[in-house]
Amino acid sequence: LMISLSALWSETPIATLKWSCVILGTTTVSAYIGKQYQWQDLYRILCWVGAGLTILSLVKNTKHGKGWQGILGHANQLGGAMALISTLWIWQAVNNPKQRWFSLGIAGASLLLLQNANSAGAKVQVVVLISLLIYLKFVKSLSSKWAFLAVVLFLLLVSIAAILITENLETIVVDTLGKDMTFTGRRPLWEMLWKQEIKSHLWLGHGYHSFWQPWRGLDDPGNDVVMPNGWKAPHAHNGFVEILLELGLVGFVLFILSFFTTLARAVLYFSQSKQPESVLPIILLTFLILPNLTLSRLLEVGDVWCYYIISVVRLSLDTRGMTFNDNQRKESCEPLKSQYESSPEEDS
Repeated sequence: LMISLSALWSETPIATLKWSCVILGTTTVSAYIGKQYQWQDLYRILCWVGAGLTILSLVKNTKHGKGWQGILGHANQLGGAMALISTLWIWQAVNNPKQRWFSLGIAGASLLLLQNANSAGAKVQVVVLISLLIYLKFVKSLSSKWAFLAVVLFLLLVSIAAILITENLETIVVDTLGKDMTFTGRRPLWEMLWKQEIKSHLWLGHGYHSFWQPWRGLDDPGNDVVMPNGWKAPHAHNGFVEILLELGLVGFVLFILSFFTTLARAVLYFSQSKQPESVLPIILLTFLILPNLTLSRLLEVGDVWCYYIISVVRLSLDTRGMTFNDNQRKESCEPLKSQYESSPEEDS
């Protein structure tokens, strides 16, 4: 709704309306998929689609820029996709011994593509996602409330670490003299966007897809975002800053409320489900955060937005009637239940 209404205050309302229709159409299809398929089905679909993407990218290992891009448009996209795919197949190998070697083979091929994509962010993502799987094994024993706090703490810590490691990987590995901790130009970019562009449209933003418009030539609002070294930014290099830029503080708050509500439902479902696929919603939500710390993919029409909408819809159905006190209620009812249950001999 916020994206659609932003056409009312956009400088290019027709363009904003067109982009709004595209993302609303994508959202509708994603919501239908989330409604029709259970997590077990969604897990299998993602695994096999990922296997197909891996095989096709190995066949067409086109190199563009810094590394392989496979059948995708950029090396960073390939690296991010392989981080998720390898994690899903590793989890499949753990929970399905009969297909362990096949699963590990697909995971290995995905990791090979990730390595050749030469994306520092993707390498951080795969380490975080695999660490998350291990971490969730310990979180499973906690109550729903404590599990939610544990997952939020994990996401907070890995988000900070991911930014520091990704943006200073060259410093860490090569120890380049004179390089400081300025997020390789991103932090100054975010500061410039906040002071020059976001504060001037603080509450509602510029409108969806109404700021970075190179097709407008000299009228492009993004022309003013030029770093001191002359580099012109093509986007905000952060999905959350992009929301502030396009939808303002109102849109940012709405998204944060939506995200944490969905995360709470994901943890609730994970805590009260015995299916191995119950980790998938938390993995997808973590995968949503990580790329958007350094790239602007959150509100783009693509896999990240589709995963988010599927998670929102599916979890809203699966957690209907669940509460964070369910586990405690079950535990408190056990003594009462045993007190009133009697053996057949006692009954007779």
